[in-house]
Amino acid sequence: MRKDESGRNFGAEGVELHESDSELSKNQENEPFTQMTSAQVAEAAKQIMPRVMRRLRKDRGRMVVDDIVSFSLPVSGQPGREAPLVALKTTGCMHSLGAGGCTMCEYGWAGRKVQTEELRGQLDRAFKIFEKANEEHEIVQFNINALGSFFDDREFPPEIRREIYERIKQAEASGRKVVFITESRLEYIDEAKLLEMRTMLGDEAKVEIGYGMESTNELIRDACVNKLLPADFEKKLALLKQFSVERWAHIILKPPFLNERDGIEDAVKSIDESFNNDWAEHVILMSMNIRKSTLVGELVERHEYELPDIWSLIEVVKRVGSEKASKLSLLGFVTANGTEQKVTGCSECEAPLKKVISKWTGVKEDYDELMRIEKEVHCACRGDWQKEVDKKPSEPLHIRIAKNLDRLTRDYLGAPLHEAIKSRPKIV
Repeated sequence: MRKDESGRNFGAEGVELHESDSELSKNQENEPFTQMTSAQVAEAAKQIMPRVMRRLRKDRGRMVVDDIVSFSLPVSGQPGREAPLVALKTTGCMHSLGAGGCTMCEYGWAGRKVQTEELRGQLDRAFKIFEKANEEHEIVQFNINALGSFFDDREFPPEIRREIYERIKQAEASGRKVVFITESRLEYIDEAKLLEMRTMLGDEAKVEIGYGMESTNELIRDACVNKLLPADFEKKLALLKQFSVERWAHIILKPPFLNERDGIEDAVKSIDESFNNDWAEHVILMSMNIRKSTLVGELVERHEYELPDIWSLIEVVKRVGSEKASKLSLLGFVTANGTEQKVTGCSECEAPLKKVISKWTGVKEDYDELMRIEKEVHCACRGDWQKEVDKKPSEPLHIRIAKNLDRLTRDYLGAPLHEAIKSRPKIV
């Protein structure tokens, strides 16, 4: 924090710090976060996390993508089959470019605005990948994405989306069943875009759209992930259902600031609530992996974060039960460039567990096999994991999160949390 000649206070961002009418500013200045309620911490996070993440991205840099990205994933409900996910080189996720993005996410950007003709050239290559992958299947799958959001016009202009629909429709004309898969932040979804999609693809095409829920706990979602779902997200999800879209919610296992017990409990609750609240037909349970240019990457370097244990993933699947597990995908172990640090186990448990996880398609045989290994393997690392899970925190979760936010505001905004939440983004 610094002062100008008039005595006004400024943080590291050049943001003037002053009193707010918010109830948050009523806390005492001696570790005031210890007196904050969960709702106050969540509100504070919405104010300060985008500022922290913008500064972090500036300091750590962004990954520049120079080509399309393609890798294969198991196909849900079709044992033994894998299909390609293709992400085109687009301008980049606008949440990342604007609000700093999610704390664990870095799919990069093009470093510039990508022109329509360049996108068309990438589409030619993408559909050659799909053609080869689909040639022996009666159900043809097209999993095509932007680096950020398919329905963001700044990444995929409307004419590019229409060209994608037309190319997919050609496959349907051959008499084969079509599955179209993509992802988008919910704020970019509206009735006109969905109507155009459904009109062009037809009613027979199956459509799956993934979106980042990350956690159904708003405090964790905003303070630990910086997700910032739109206020009307439930209406967006209802709109997707209205157009017969299968909604795939992404849930992250063990966001930053959570311990092993927290991570398990939050993932289980988030999966249950996503189904019970009619927010999803399918859930992608993402095991955290480490990308260097993210907050998670920095916390790992500081020894302030550890990846979830592989046994935590197994525990989540066990707790949700076979019925809901049949509607789960277990991802995070296969990535675009393969260099990210991922969840591991020891020499005794990792190979048998990952053998099931890597081919997981949600069928009963997958669940039964995983539960069989869970009963039979009792390695040393599982004992260490159980000790971690059994630890009872001395403070409530929201206080532990607030203390982490305080460290971030001191490092990135030049002010403790109680001052940072009084500041407004007035650049001087």
